[in-house]
Amino acid sequence: SIIYPELLKTVPRKIKTYNAIDAMAHSIEAFINNSKKSHISDYFSILSFRLIFNNLNKSLKKNDYKSNLNICLASLFAGIAISHKGTTVAHAIAETIGGLTGLGHAYCVTVSTIEVLKFTKNIKKMNNKLLELLENSKSKNFYNEFEKFLKKLKIEKMNIDKNKFQDFENSVLKKLFTTKFRPLKFHPKKLNRKDIKTIINNLIN
Repeated sequence: SIIYPELLKTVPRKIKTYNAIDAMAHSIEAFINNSKKSHISDYFSILSFRLIFNNLNKSLKKNDYKSNLNICLASLFAGIAISHKGTTVAHAIAETIGGLTGLGHAYCVTVSTIEVLKFTKNIKKMNNKLLELLENSKSKNFYNEFEKFLKKLKIEKMNIDKNKFQDFENSVLKKLFTTKFRPLKFHPKKLNRKDIKTIINNLIN
């Protein structure tokens, strides 16, 4: 992989933000993916998540070489993490919505990740696992810390024209459960159609 942080200096804020959160989602999903055990994947998931968590706001504000380098490295490390274990629910939803609407992948992953984490934030086993991603945190709830991080990023709400996409939720569900069954299967919390539909409704309303 070629790491060239100078390229990030001219990337628009939104694109940098959404692609960094996409990489962060890779690290989160690889870390909680229960398809198999992989110490390599877990190591790079933690490393990637912490680099983005500690550097994205600096990169957006200062646009300096060091923070941009850390974002680039985090993206690489997250790619290594998912190459060993793969993604889960947030990416499954995002890829399906992106395919149906033409919305950008990184943006779809960003908003899907937020809603999936919000929906599952009170599941103790999953929360305790995700807390391992945080560095020197005394927090007892992962999503609360993640939400604080997100507030500074000004993530835009997804805007779907329901007149253009009739019966949108059911179209997403049909495609999701037909083509994305593998990532759904390896999420630590088994989500049924009703759960996924709730998440999708939260995404677009």
